[in-house]
Amino acid sequence: MPDSNVAEPRSAFNGEPFPAAGGKALCVSWPQAARSAAVGLDTTWLTDSTPSPSAEQRALMRRAERRAVSKALARALVRVTKNSHMKRGYNRTVTECCEKICQTDGSMVTRYCKMRWCAVCSAMRTARLIEKYSPELETFLDPHFVTLTVKSVSSYRLRPTLQGMAHSFRMCIQQARRKHPGIKIRAVRSLEVTFSNEQGFHPHYHVVVEGRSVAKEILRHWVKTRKDSSHMGQDLRRADSGSMKELFKY
Repeated sequence: MPDSNVAEPRSAFNGEPFPAAGGKALCVSWPQAARSAAVGLDTTWLTDSTPSPSAEQRALMRRAERRAVSKALARALVRVTKNSHMKRGYNRTVTECCEKICQTDGSMVTRYCKMRWCAVCSAMRTARLIEKYSPELETFLDPHFVTLTVKSVSSYRLRPTLQGMAHSFRMCIQQARRKHPGIKIRAVRSLEVTFSNEQGFHPHYHVVVEGRSVAKEILRHWVKTRKDSSHMGQDLRRADSGSMKELFKY
């Protein structure tokens, strides 16, 4: 039997407002409000007569899945970490992020942990970055997507490697200016660091550059000056709709 203090999932799923008690804000648990979304992850119940989910319903399904994955990961990290600061952050994801949905003055709100490992908050951060930078990137007449990499390093070598990469990139931009005098160099760069038990930390840049010739010069100078890089590890291609998501995915 459903909890009498919790709105039926169908209300949240169909976008209908939750009933407020006595004109006050009403808070419901996210698991209850997103129950329909969780069911949506199991398609065995679907039939030919089942209506296709709307765009809002699909978004709710994706958020419910991201929430479940993030909380499971944070719980596991709480058990193994010995760093008290990190443990507080993991616990914040478990206990606070998207735990309740509140309606007040006709608006639906919830609390977020804003931690990098949280898939829900990372998706929101990506959306904000795309919204911030897309107006500028859309003015690029000949955008190209460049990936600049170095060899994987240990945790001990990660910080000096990142500092060296930042210096090398500045030198690449200066070289591009010398090679193309009179041309304004326009680029947006992001840093990504991946990790594997076998290789360690793998830092690399994703860059959207205006002009293929400028992009090629940046890549050429990177490989020439970075002894820990090779042509095989780099990439250059014309930017498309997926490039912006790749640029800001974390």
